[in-house]
Amino acid sequence: MNDERSTINHRIGDGPPMGAPEAVGDGIAAFAGFEFDSRRDELRKDGVAVSMRPKPRALLRHLLDHPGRLLGKDELIRALWGAVVVGDDSLVQCVGELRAALGDRGVLIKTLPRRGYMLDTTVERLATRPRELPQAEPATDEPKRARRIPDRRWWLVPFMCALFLGVAGAVWKIRQPAPFRIDEELTARHAVAVLPLADPDAPGGTSVLGNALADDISAQISLRQGMRVIGPASTARYNAAAPDIAHIGRELGVRYVIGGRVTRDGGATVIDSTLTSVETGEVIRLNRSTFPTPADAQHSNLDQRVASAFRMQFFEIDKVRASRPGHVVDAADLTSLGWRDLNRFATRDDVLRARSRFEAALKVDPDSVLALQGVGSSYQIEIVSYFSRAPQSLVEPGKKALKRAMELRPDVPENLLPWGSLLGLSGQPAEAMAMYKKALEINPNYAFAHLFVARQLIWEGRFAEAQQEIDKARGLSPADARLLYAVYALSATANFVQGRDDEAYRWAMRWAAEYPNSGQPYAMLAAIEALRGHDAEAAAHMARHRELLPNDSIAYVVFLSPSTDPVFLAQRARLIEGLRKAGLPD
Repeated sequence: MNDERSTINHRIGDGPPMGAPEAVGDGIAAFAGFEFDSRRDELRKDGVAVSMRPKPRALLRHLLDHPGRLLGKDELIRALWGAVVVGDDSLVQCVGELRAALGDRGVLIKTLPRRGYMLDTTVERLATRPRELPQAEPATDEPKRARRIPDRRWWLVPFMCALFLGVAGAVWKIRQPAPFRIDEELTARHAVAVLPLADPDAPGGTSVLGNALADDISAQISLRQGMRVIGPASTARYNAAAPDIAHIGRELGVRYVIGGRVTRDGGATVIDSTLTSVETGEVIRLNRSTFPTPADAQHSNLDQRVASAFRMQFFEIDKVRASRPGHVVDAADLTSLGWRDLNRFATRDDVLRARSRFEAALKVDPDSVLALQGVGSSYQIEIVSYFSRAPQSLVEPGKKALKRAMELRPDVPENLLPWGSLLGLSGQPAEAMAMYKKALEINPNYAFAHLFVARQLIWEGRFAEAQQEIDKARGLSPADARLLYAVYALSATANFVQGRDDEAYRWAMRWAAEYPNSGQPYAMLAAIEALRGHDAEAAAHMARHRELLPNDSIAYVVFLSPSTDPVFLAQRARLIEGLRKAGLPD
């Protein structure tokens, strides 16, 4: 049973059940090089927030409350899920996610077979302590006796010189600007609190459904890189129907608040979600969805849609911010603008502009995972979009940037997909598939990861399995234009390599109709028309393809479809035959 979905009957969502002790209090717990800030419900490593879903975060809180003590499985399940019935597999998954976030291999969180788990490390509570006053000398009736003190003031001269030099050096160090950390800055800019969704028909103004949806939304956002989220466990005390946004922002240290409403329209359930800026009070609608029943809403991909909409909105917000008169663009701005370019790219110039921004940002902060990932992704996109004259030459620089990003943050799904793609193009299909599967282990609802798996399965001749992955991805993000582009491309390819040319043609026509300025669908249309003997139609489609993608060639097609499966290779040869007849150069 999915541990995030199982919170529907538990009001608090991502924290311990009502009445559970919270020994961590409002302080900071330091352990094994990490800090857990209970007030912000945030784990940090070297000052940088570590992304985690709410359930693993709640588990960490509970373990920190009881360091060095064996915690039985039943106790942990009650602490995390309350009265909701879940199996041991949910707890095992939760422990696994927490270990992944901590980089732990069973050293910090020890498993005691058939008994439970134990946090085996020292936990230090960091809290403000009252200043200790100097103790007074004990009272005595005896008069103090005067005594002669030798004159030793001669040693003060070298001592004062040393003290002066030490203080001067310390002041110099203090005045040096702290290193600019891009990821930390962007995470702070994109800090968001998620409120339980208001439900005017429910007692108290919130319902089980509204709490569960908010829990799911915060879980999805927590998996996105460059974001910090405070979930319903910490926001339930605020008035969801009429929240004081400025107060929430000040108290929780966030820039945005996500809220919304659950309403009824006849027999249907309507879910509205909004984003409010703490600074300006501007309200932006993120999503409005209608479901036949509350159960349909609970088991939908609404959380994915809201998280994706929030991600796209903050790129636009960052662009407006960077464009204000007098604003000095910094490395964090460059990184955000680079990602906006990649998310909206239509031409090679868009991709190259994004890369130049990431590279400029890395000169300021060479260890920015977001900028490194952006550089690597820009190479991967340039390759697979048929933009390059020498695609093979782009693989290694892309891998170099992504490898460094992986060394810094091995648990980020957005790093794993382009890294896996470049591994596949380097003749390492098993390693590529392992990266895609790892991304899905971290985030089972990551739609693009399902599509990368589908592409690999097509190359391996496992067409039925590939179609299942395509269907999963489409169900998770049906309104995402970038994802639909890939769905059309893979659907056309999957049908063609199974010999279903008519179905492949229909998918390619839909692909071209919705993305008329993309050259790739025209290549598929040209190949099918040429194989049918329709030379004029094939030539027209190929002319459009060559106009939009002048660097494409037969060699490029072969490079981007690596395979050793005989069935796939036979169908790829048929595709190449059609492309060659239509006029694509070798």
